[in-house]
Amino acid sequence: GTKAENGKGRRVPPSVSVVAAGGTEKGTWFVGGGHLGIWREDTIRYTGGAGYADVVMDYYGFNGGLGKHPVRFESTAFGLMQELQFRLGESHFFAGISYRLVDTQNKFDLGSVLPIPGIPALKFDSRSAGVSLSLNYDDRDNMFTPSDGLYAELKLGNYGSAWKR
Repeated sequence: GTKAENGKGRRVPPSVSVVAAGGTEKGTWFVGGGHLGIWREDTIRYTGGAGYADVVMDYYGFNGGLGKHPVRFESTAFGLMQELQFRLGESHFFAGISYRLVDTQNKFDLGSVLPIPGIPALKFDSRSAGVSLSLNYDDRDNMFTPSDGLYAELKLGNYGSAWKR
């Protein structure tokens, strides 16, 4: 839904927050939350979220090709996203900046698949982070369930090593 129109005849979307958590019998669990903030009569938009997951899975291959010897996969992951956009005058254009980070630690236990006793688990870490500049056009009648309007985005991002620290 949207709030009533502001003094300029433009519908102002609501701010929304969310919190989520879950888990499985195998030991996988996650927690996270986010916020969409619409401020100053929709002249400033903020989107942010963060989450953490500890994933434990057994991979049996395509069509169960590994039979009774699955590959155990474990991963811990942290994700963060922050974005701030500013309306350009009275137009439907927004200029913004954002930061995204995904940091994982991964482990594959190949001992059940390879017939070599004592084979160590394959471990690797991965980190992706970057800053982006964006230009958006948004004249939708409703940002959650639009029935009229256009949304377009042009984004330029840099995922260099400076952002991964």
